[in-house]
Amino acid sequence: MDDEASFRARLDRRGILSDASLAFLGDRHLLVFAQQSDARIDAAQLAAYARRFFDVEIGVTVEKAYGDARPAIDAARFVIAPRGASPGIRATGVRPATEGDRAAADRAEGALSGLASLARRCAYVYAVDAAGDDDRLALTLAAVIAGVALGPILSIDRRAIFGVKTARLRLTTLGAP
Repeated sequence: MDDEASFRARLDRRGILSDASLAFLGDRHLLVFAQQSDARIDAAQLAAYARRFFDVEIGVTVEKAYGDARPAIDAARFVIAPRGASPGIRATGVRPATEGDRAAADRAEGALSGLASLARRCAYVYAVDAAGDDDRLALTLAAVIAGVALGPILSIDRRAIFGVKTARLRLTTLGAP
């Protein structure tokens, strides 16, 4: 993932991604399905949800000024600060969901919980950069996004699909940050 200066160079004056690619994120990310009609990132809503349900402060490193813009793709770097733990930054990209994303959700749904069906109804996905399966900050951010965007989360290896409740349980089993 890019450093902050490289990331900022990818944005226009409104803080919107000017490049139509999220390739800079790499391939290790959680995928969060989202019921939204464009790639706008509502940082204020995410921050409020994070405080209320996770006791975590979340903010973006570059504010967005969308105005009338309805981007098909966008990205942000989030600062995630759990109470009593060290903060960190995770990059997140938003793009239209693909049939490949939906097929991965179908394959991951072994227990037939209906989450793959929910994923099929989501027009967009968030790719949350993660250091690994035990990345508490990335999992916290993905859970917050899933709670706001009303969609399921696909694991990094695309073998598991789960919702906010399971993400919370996983955070508990990972222990203190």
